[in-house]
Amino acid sequence: MEQVVFKSCSLKGTNFQNAVLARASFVDSNFDQANFSGANLGAIEVEDCSFSQAKFLKTKLSHSQFAHCVFEGAQIVSPELLEVNFESCSFDYAQLEDWILIDRTLKNISFNKASLSGFNFINCRLTDCEFGQTSMPSTVWSSANLNRVSFKLADMTSNCFVSGEDEDTVLNNLDFTRTKLNRANLQYLVFSGCQFTKSELNSANLMGSDLRSNRFDGCEAIQAQFQKADLHGASFYQANLMESLMGKAKLYDVNFRESNLYGTDFIRSYVQACDFAQANLDATILRDWRPS
Repeated sequence: MEQVVFKSCSLKGTNFQNAVLARASFVDSNFDQANFSGANLGAIEVEDCSFSQAKFLKTKLSHSQFAHCVFEGAQIVSPELLEVNFESCSFDYAQLEDWILIDRTLKNISFNKASLSGFNFINCRLTDCEFGQTSMPSTVWSSANLNRVSFKLADMTSNCFVSGEDEDTVLNNLDFTRTKLNRANLQYLVFSGCQFTKSELNSANLMGSDLRSNRFDGCEAIQAQFQKADLHGASFYQANLMESLMGKAKLYDVNFRESNLYGTDFIRSYVQACDFAQANLDATILRDWRPS
C-alpha cells in the first residue's frame, strides 16, 4: 500500500504489522492500540492523529513528519528515525527504546512520565520540551542545543552531555528541579539561567563548566566535581556539598549559606565576596585558597 490517505478515520486496534504505508497521509484519525510493528511508514505526513498505546517495533519512520500527534502510552522500540520530524507531539507515559535522533529539531514535545532507554540525541535542538518525571538514565546528548526544557523530577542518572569540538554546548533556561543527575557527565558545558534546586548531583562531573548565576539551592552534590568551573553568582543555599571538589573553581559572589561543606576540597580555588554564614566547614581542605 502506497500513497494512501487516511482522513477522519477510526482505525483503533487495527493490525498494520509489516504493512507498507510509505508516503501515506494521516489526518485527524484515531490509531489507538494499533500495531505498526515492522511496518514501512517512511516519508509519511501525519497531523492531528492519536496513536495512544499503539505499538511500533522496528518500524520505519524515516523522512516522516508528525505534527500535533498523541503517542500516550505507546511502545516505540528500535525505530528507523532518519530525518524524522516531530512538532507539538505528546509521548507521555510512552515506552521508548533505542532511539537515535541525528540533527533533529524538537519543539513543544512532551515526554512526561515516559520511559526512555538507549536514547541518543546527536546535534539536536530541543525547545519548549518537557521530560517531567521521565525515566531516562544513561541518555547521551552530543552537541545538543536545549532551550526552555523541563526535566523536573526526571531520572537522568549517568546521562552524558558531550560538547562539539568547535563550539560549546549551550543549555538555556533548563529546569532540573528535584532531578536525579547522579554520576552525570556535565563537564565543559555552558548553563545559562538553569535551576538545579533540590536536585541530586552525587558524583556528577561539572568540571570546567560555566555555571554562573545558576541555582543549586538544597541540592545534594556529595563528591561532585566542580574543578575549574565558573560559579560566579551561583547559589548553593542549604546544599549538601560534602567531599565535593572545587579546585581552581572561580567562586565570586557565591552563596554557600547554611550549606554542608564537610571535607570539600577548595585547593587553589579563587574566592571573593562569598557567603559562608552558618555553613559547615569541618574538615574542609583550604590549602592554597586564593582570595582575590
